[in-house]
Amino acid sequence: KAVQTINGLIDNLEDLIGRCTPGGENKSAGSLPELKAKYEIEFILPSQSNINNDDNKPTKRKHYEREALTLRSITMEFPEHLRRSVRKWALTSFPDTSSKLYTDPDYEPHPQEEEAFRVAVQLREHATAEFVRLLTISGMEVPSQSSFDG
Repeated sequence: KAVQTINGLIDNLEDLIGRCTPGGENKSAGSLPELKAKYEIEFILPSQSNINNDDNKPTKRKHYEREALTLRSITMEFPEHLRRSVRKWALTSFPDTSSKLYTDPDYEPHPQEEEAFRVAVQLREHATAEFVRLLTISGMEVPSQSSFDG
């Protein structure tokens, strides 16, 4: 279930970030995905004593011994003001000005386009921070670059 939740969240984030980006090619014709306030992720880890076993050799266990496991949980949160801004800009249509960007040296984006892009970046940065927190709590290595780094 945790994997389904995370995959669904990633799909929604990609769609919403694309919709908030003026001139973005990710404008989906489907309905606007929901960005919830909280996502509860539960996962199981080896107990701390198993993690601290520094010699990378498999631990020999007797057939009646079981590996101790620990249930962990993290709540990934997206604040109301961010969700409201994302919804606003994801529903806003902008004229396609991508050609002017490269052909008109005097072209400046409309302030609304700049605000929508700022919200897309803010959502990407917040989501990245939440995923880094998830990886850190789960004891996994944080990659030096994520798919959200564009």
